[in-house]
Amino acid sequence: MTEWLSTLGVAMGSAWLSGINLYATAATLGLLQRFGLVHLPGELGVLSNWWVIGVAAGMYVIEFIADKIPAVDSAWDAVHTFIRVPAGAVMAFAAFSHADPAVRIIALLIGGGVAFSSHGTKAAVRATANLSPEPFEYRSKPGGRRGHDWIELPGSLVSTHNAGDRGAVSSGVFLDDA
Repeated sequence: MTEWLSTLGVAMGSAWLSGINLYATAATLGLLQRFGLVHLPGELGVLSNWWVIGVAAGMYVIEFIADKIPAVDSAWDAVHTFIRVPAGAVMAFAAFSHADPAVRIIALLIGGGVAFSSHGTKAAVRATANLSPEPFEYRSKPGGRRGHDWIELPGSLVSTHNAGDRGAVSSGVFLDDA
């Protein structure tokens, strides 16, 4: 049961984080596996390939730069609606690659919904901020512009380390050991 909950936590956690920043999520999870800090379930281990880590890190740098220009940022988020959501679904699917096919499809569907909800929230807040007048702009406040990226490492750690100990933390399911 603990292994299943751990897989669920990683699957839904990676889907949720992918909706916020796919490239930081892929690079972070890949590095965590590469350096032996975690063992990713299913086929998510492919994220530890240096090519995958390099491409994800390179795309993160491009996103970081695009993020500084409000018009480019809004366009980037619009285009990434069609990238982050399917990628979150695929990450959830990959985590359950050794499970029953019905479980994999369910993970795919729920993972896509989780990625869509986190991406939609982020994109809506960012679009509003990009259109707001300067005194109210969150881009000028510490953590406002890149604050969502600071969620990636702690979020990845929570979804990979604590899920098996206390339940599927990142998926919002809290179970007690008692």
